[in-house]
Amino acid sequence: MRGGQGATRAPVLQFTNCRILRGGALLREDLWVREGRILDPEKLFFDERRVADEQRDCGGYILAPGFIDVQINGGFGVDFSKITENVGSGVALVAQRILSHGVTSFCPTLVTSPPEIYHKRPHLPQPLPTPTAGLQSSWSKQGCWRQNHCLGSDSISCLWHSAPEGGLVKNACFLLITHWVQVLPQIPVKSGGPHGAGVLGVHLEGPFISQEKRGAHPEAHLRSFEAHAFHDVLATYGPLDNVRIVTLAPELGRSHEVIQALTAQGICVSLGHSVADLQAAEEAVQSGATFITHLFNAMLPFHHRDPGIVGLLTSDRLPPGRCIFYGMIADGIHTNPAALRIAYRAHPHGLVLVTDAVPALGLGNGRHTLGQQDVEVDGLTAYVAGTKTLCGSIAPMDVCVRHFLQATGCSVEAALEAASLHPAQLLGLEKSKGSLDFGADADFVVLDDTLRVQATYISGELVWQAEEARL
Repeated sequence: MRGGQGATRAPVLQFTNCRILRGGALLREDLWVREGRILDPEKLFFDERRVADEQRDCGGYILAPGFIDVQINGGFGVDFSKITENVGSGVALVAQRILSHGVTSFCPTLVTSPPEIYHKRPHLPQPLPTPTAGLQSSWSKQGCWRQNHCLGSDSISCLWHSAPEGGLVKNACFLLITHWVQVLPQIPVKSGGPHGAGVLGVHLEGPFISQEKRGAHPEAHLRSFEAHAFHDVLATYGPLDNVRIVTLAPELGRSHEVIQALTAQGICVSLGHSVADLQAAEEAVQSGATFITHLFNAMLPFHHRDPGIVGLLTSDRLPPGRCIFYGMIADGIHTNPAALRIAYRAHPHGLVLVTDAVPALGLGNGRHTLGQQDVEVDGLTAYVAGTKTLCGSIAPMDVCVRHFLQATGCSVEAALEAASLHPAQLLGLEKSKGSLDFGADADFVVLDDTLRVQATYISGELVWQAEEARL
């Protein structure tokens, strides 16, 4: 019961002895929470004549809005772009694990993938045989149940067409195809809580991107929308009900029709993996694009005669009142500290920290995956296997916040807002997320002076706490 009748009877929680981030400043004030939202104490005192039901001493720690990660490809062994037996459980695992890094909301990100990852199924002969009971153990004996053996769509199709009619392998593939494909529809928007960070919607990064600047995206699955514009988008993705962001290359033919159609549905359009010049980028913003995917990476480098997409940060041809936001991977690998400082000083209010984390996040060195690609992690760097092409990050959000603070010399407040307020503003959620203003959701992170996470709260409920913290 949030904000409805009976809210005045709900218990009030008061966080004391803390510094709260509000209005761009750290204030020595208490934080009041009721029914999962930030409460105005004056209304509590004077209108309701009430005091707190419970007080919690925060030990002088910082209370900041919960971090929002709008570009995360997976983590802790979970690959959002990979067909698995239970997509939802993988998303739930990541949602739970990122709580320790202060993330309270996120956008699971799918990289360029085969059509069946989005919504289509491989074309197979009919009728399909019905799997018999107890086949799983038999499949194991035939090597069909091993991890990564036939979980990819190409492998399934290959096994299907090569397997004997009516055999166990063919039956196994039937079950995989009918129950495991279609990743996108299995990632619904979901509120956060003790189970994990909230899902704000999916970020679809590709396949409508530049071949030249595809980075770690598999070339075989890149697409264009020159033939039927927005209908090509729908044919690729299927329903867009749970989609929050789409990254595309604005130089692709008929991109402006697509941008207008996506934004009309409330979907944020981001420019990235692109060879667009500044004029093409400006025209895309005029059509409704509001975001840049991982600035400096997978786009034309800045040039003084044509700065490309980077030039949007200081362009004078944007619609009046339009703020262009841009993602930055502040992991110490993707962007040189000098480049971080240039971007921040040019357009501080548009900077959005993203992790671009890959499934190897939290796992260490070795070989992992990102969608259809194999990834090798060496120290702090992830590469497409056998190349020196960077392939996402293995730095969690709190690490990015601390590195950004150190590299740019910005204020603590600015570093925290880059991971909270700015992504909320990008998604049009600033009235409920990304701030500790009265009426906002009580999603916040408790930090020490070095910006290390001590505790994470969602809707005013403690969902994670460091062992040494006592809150």
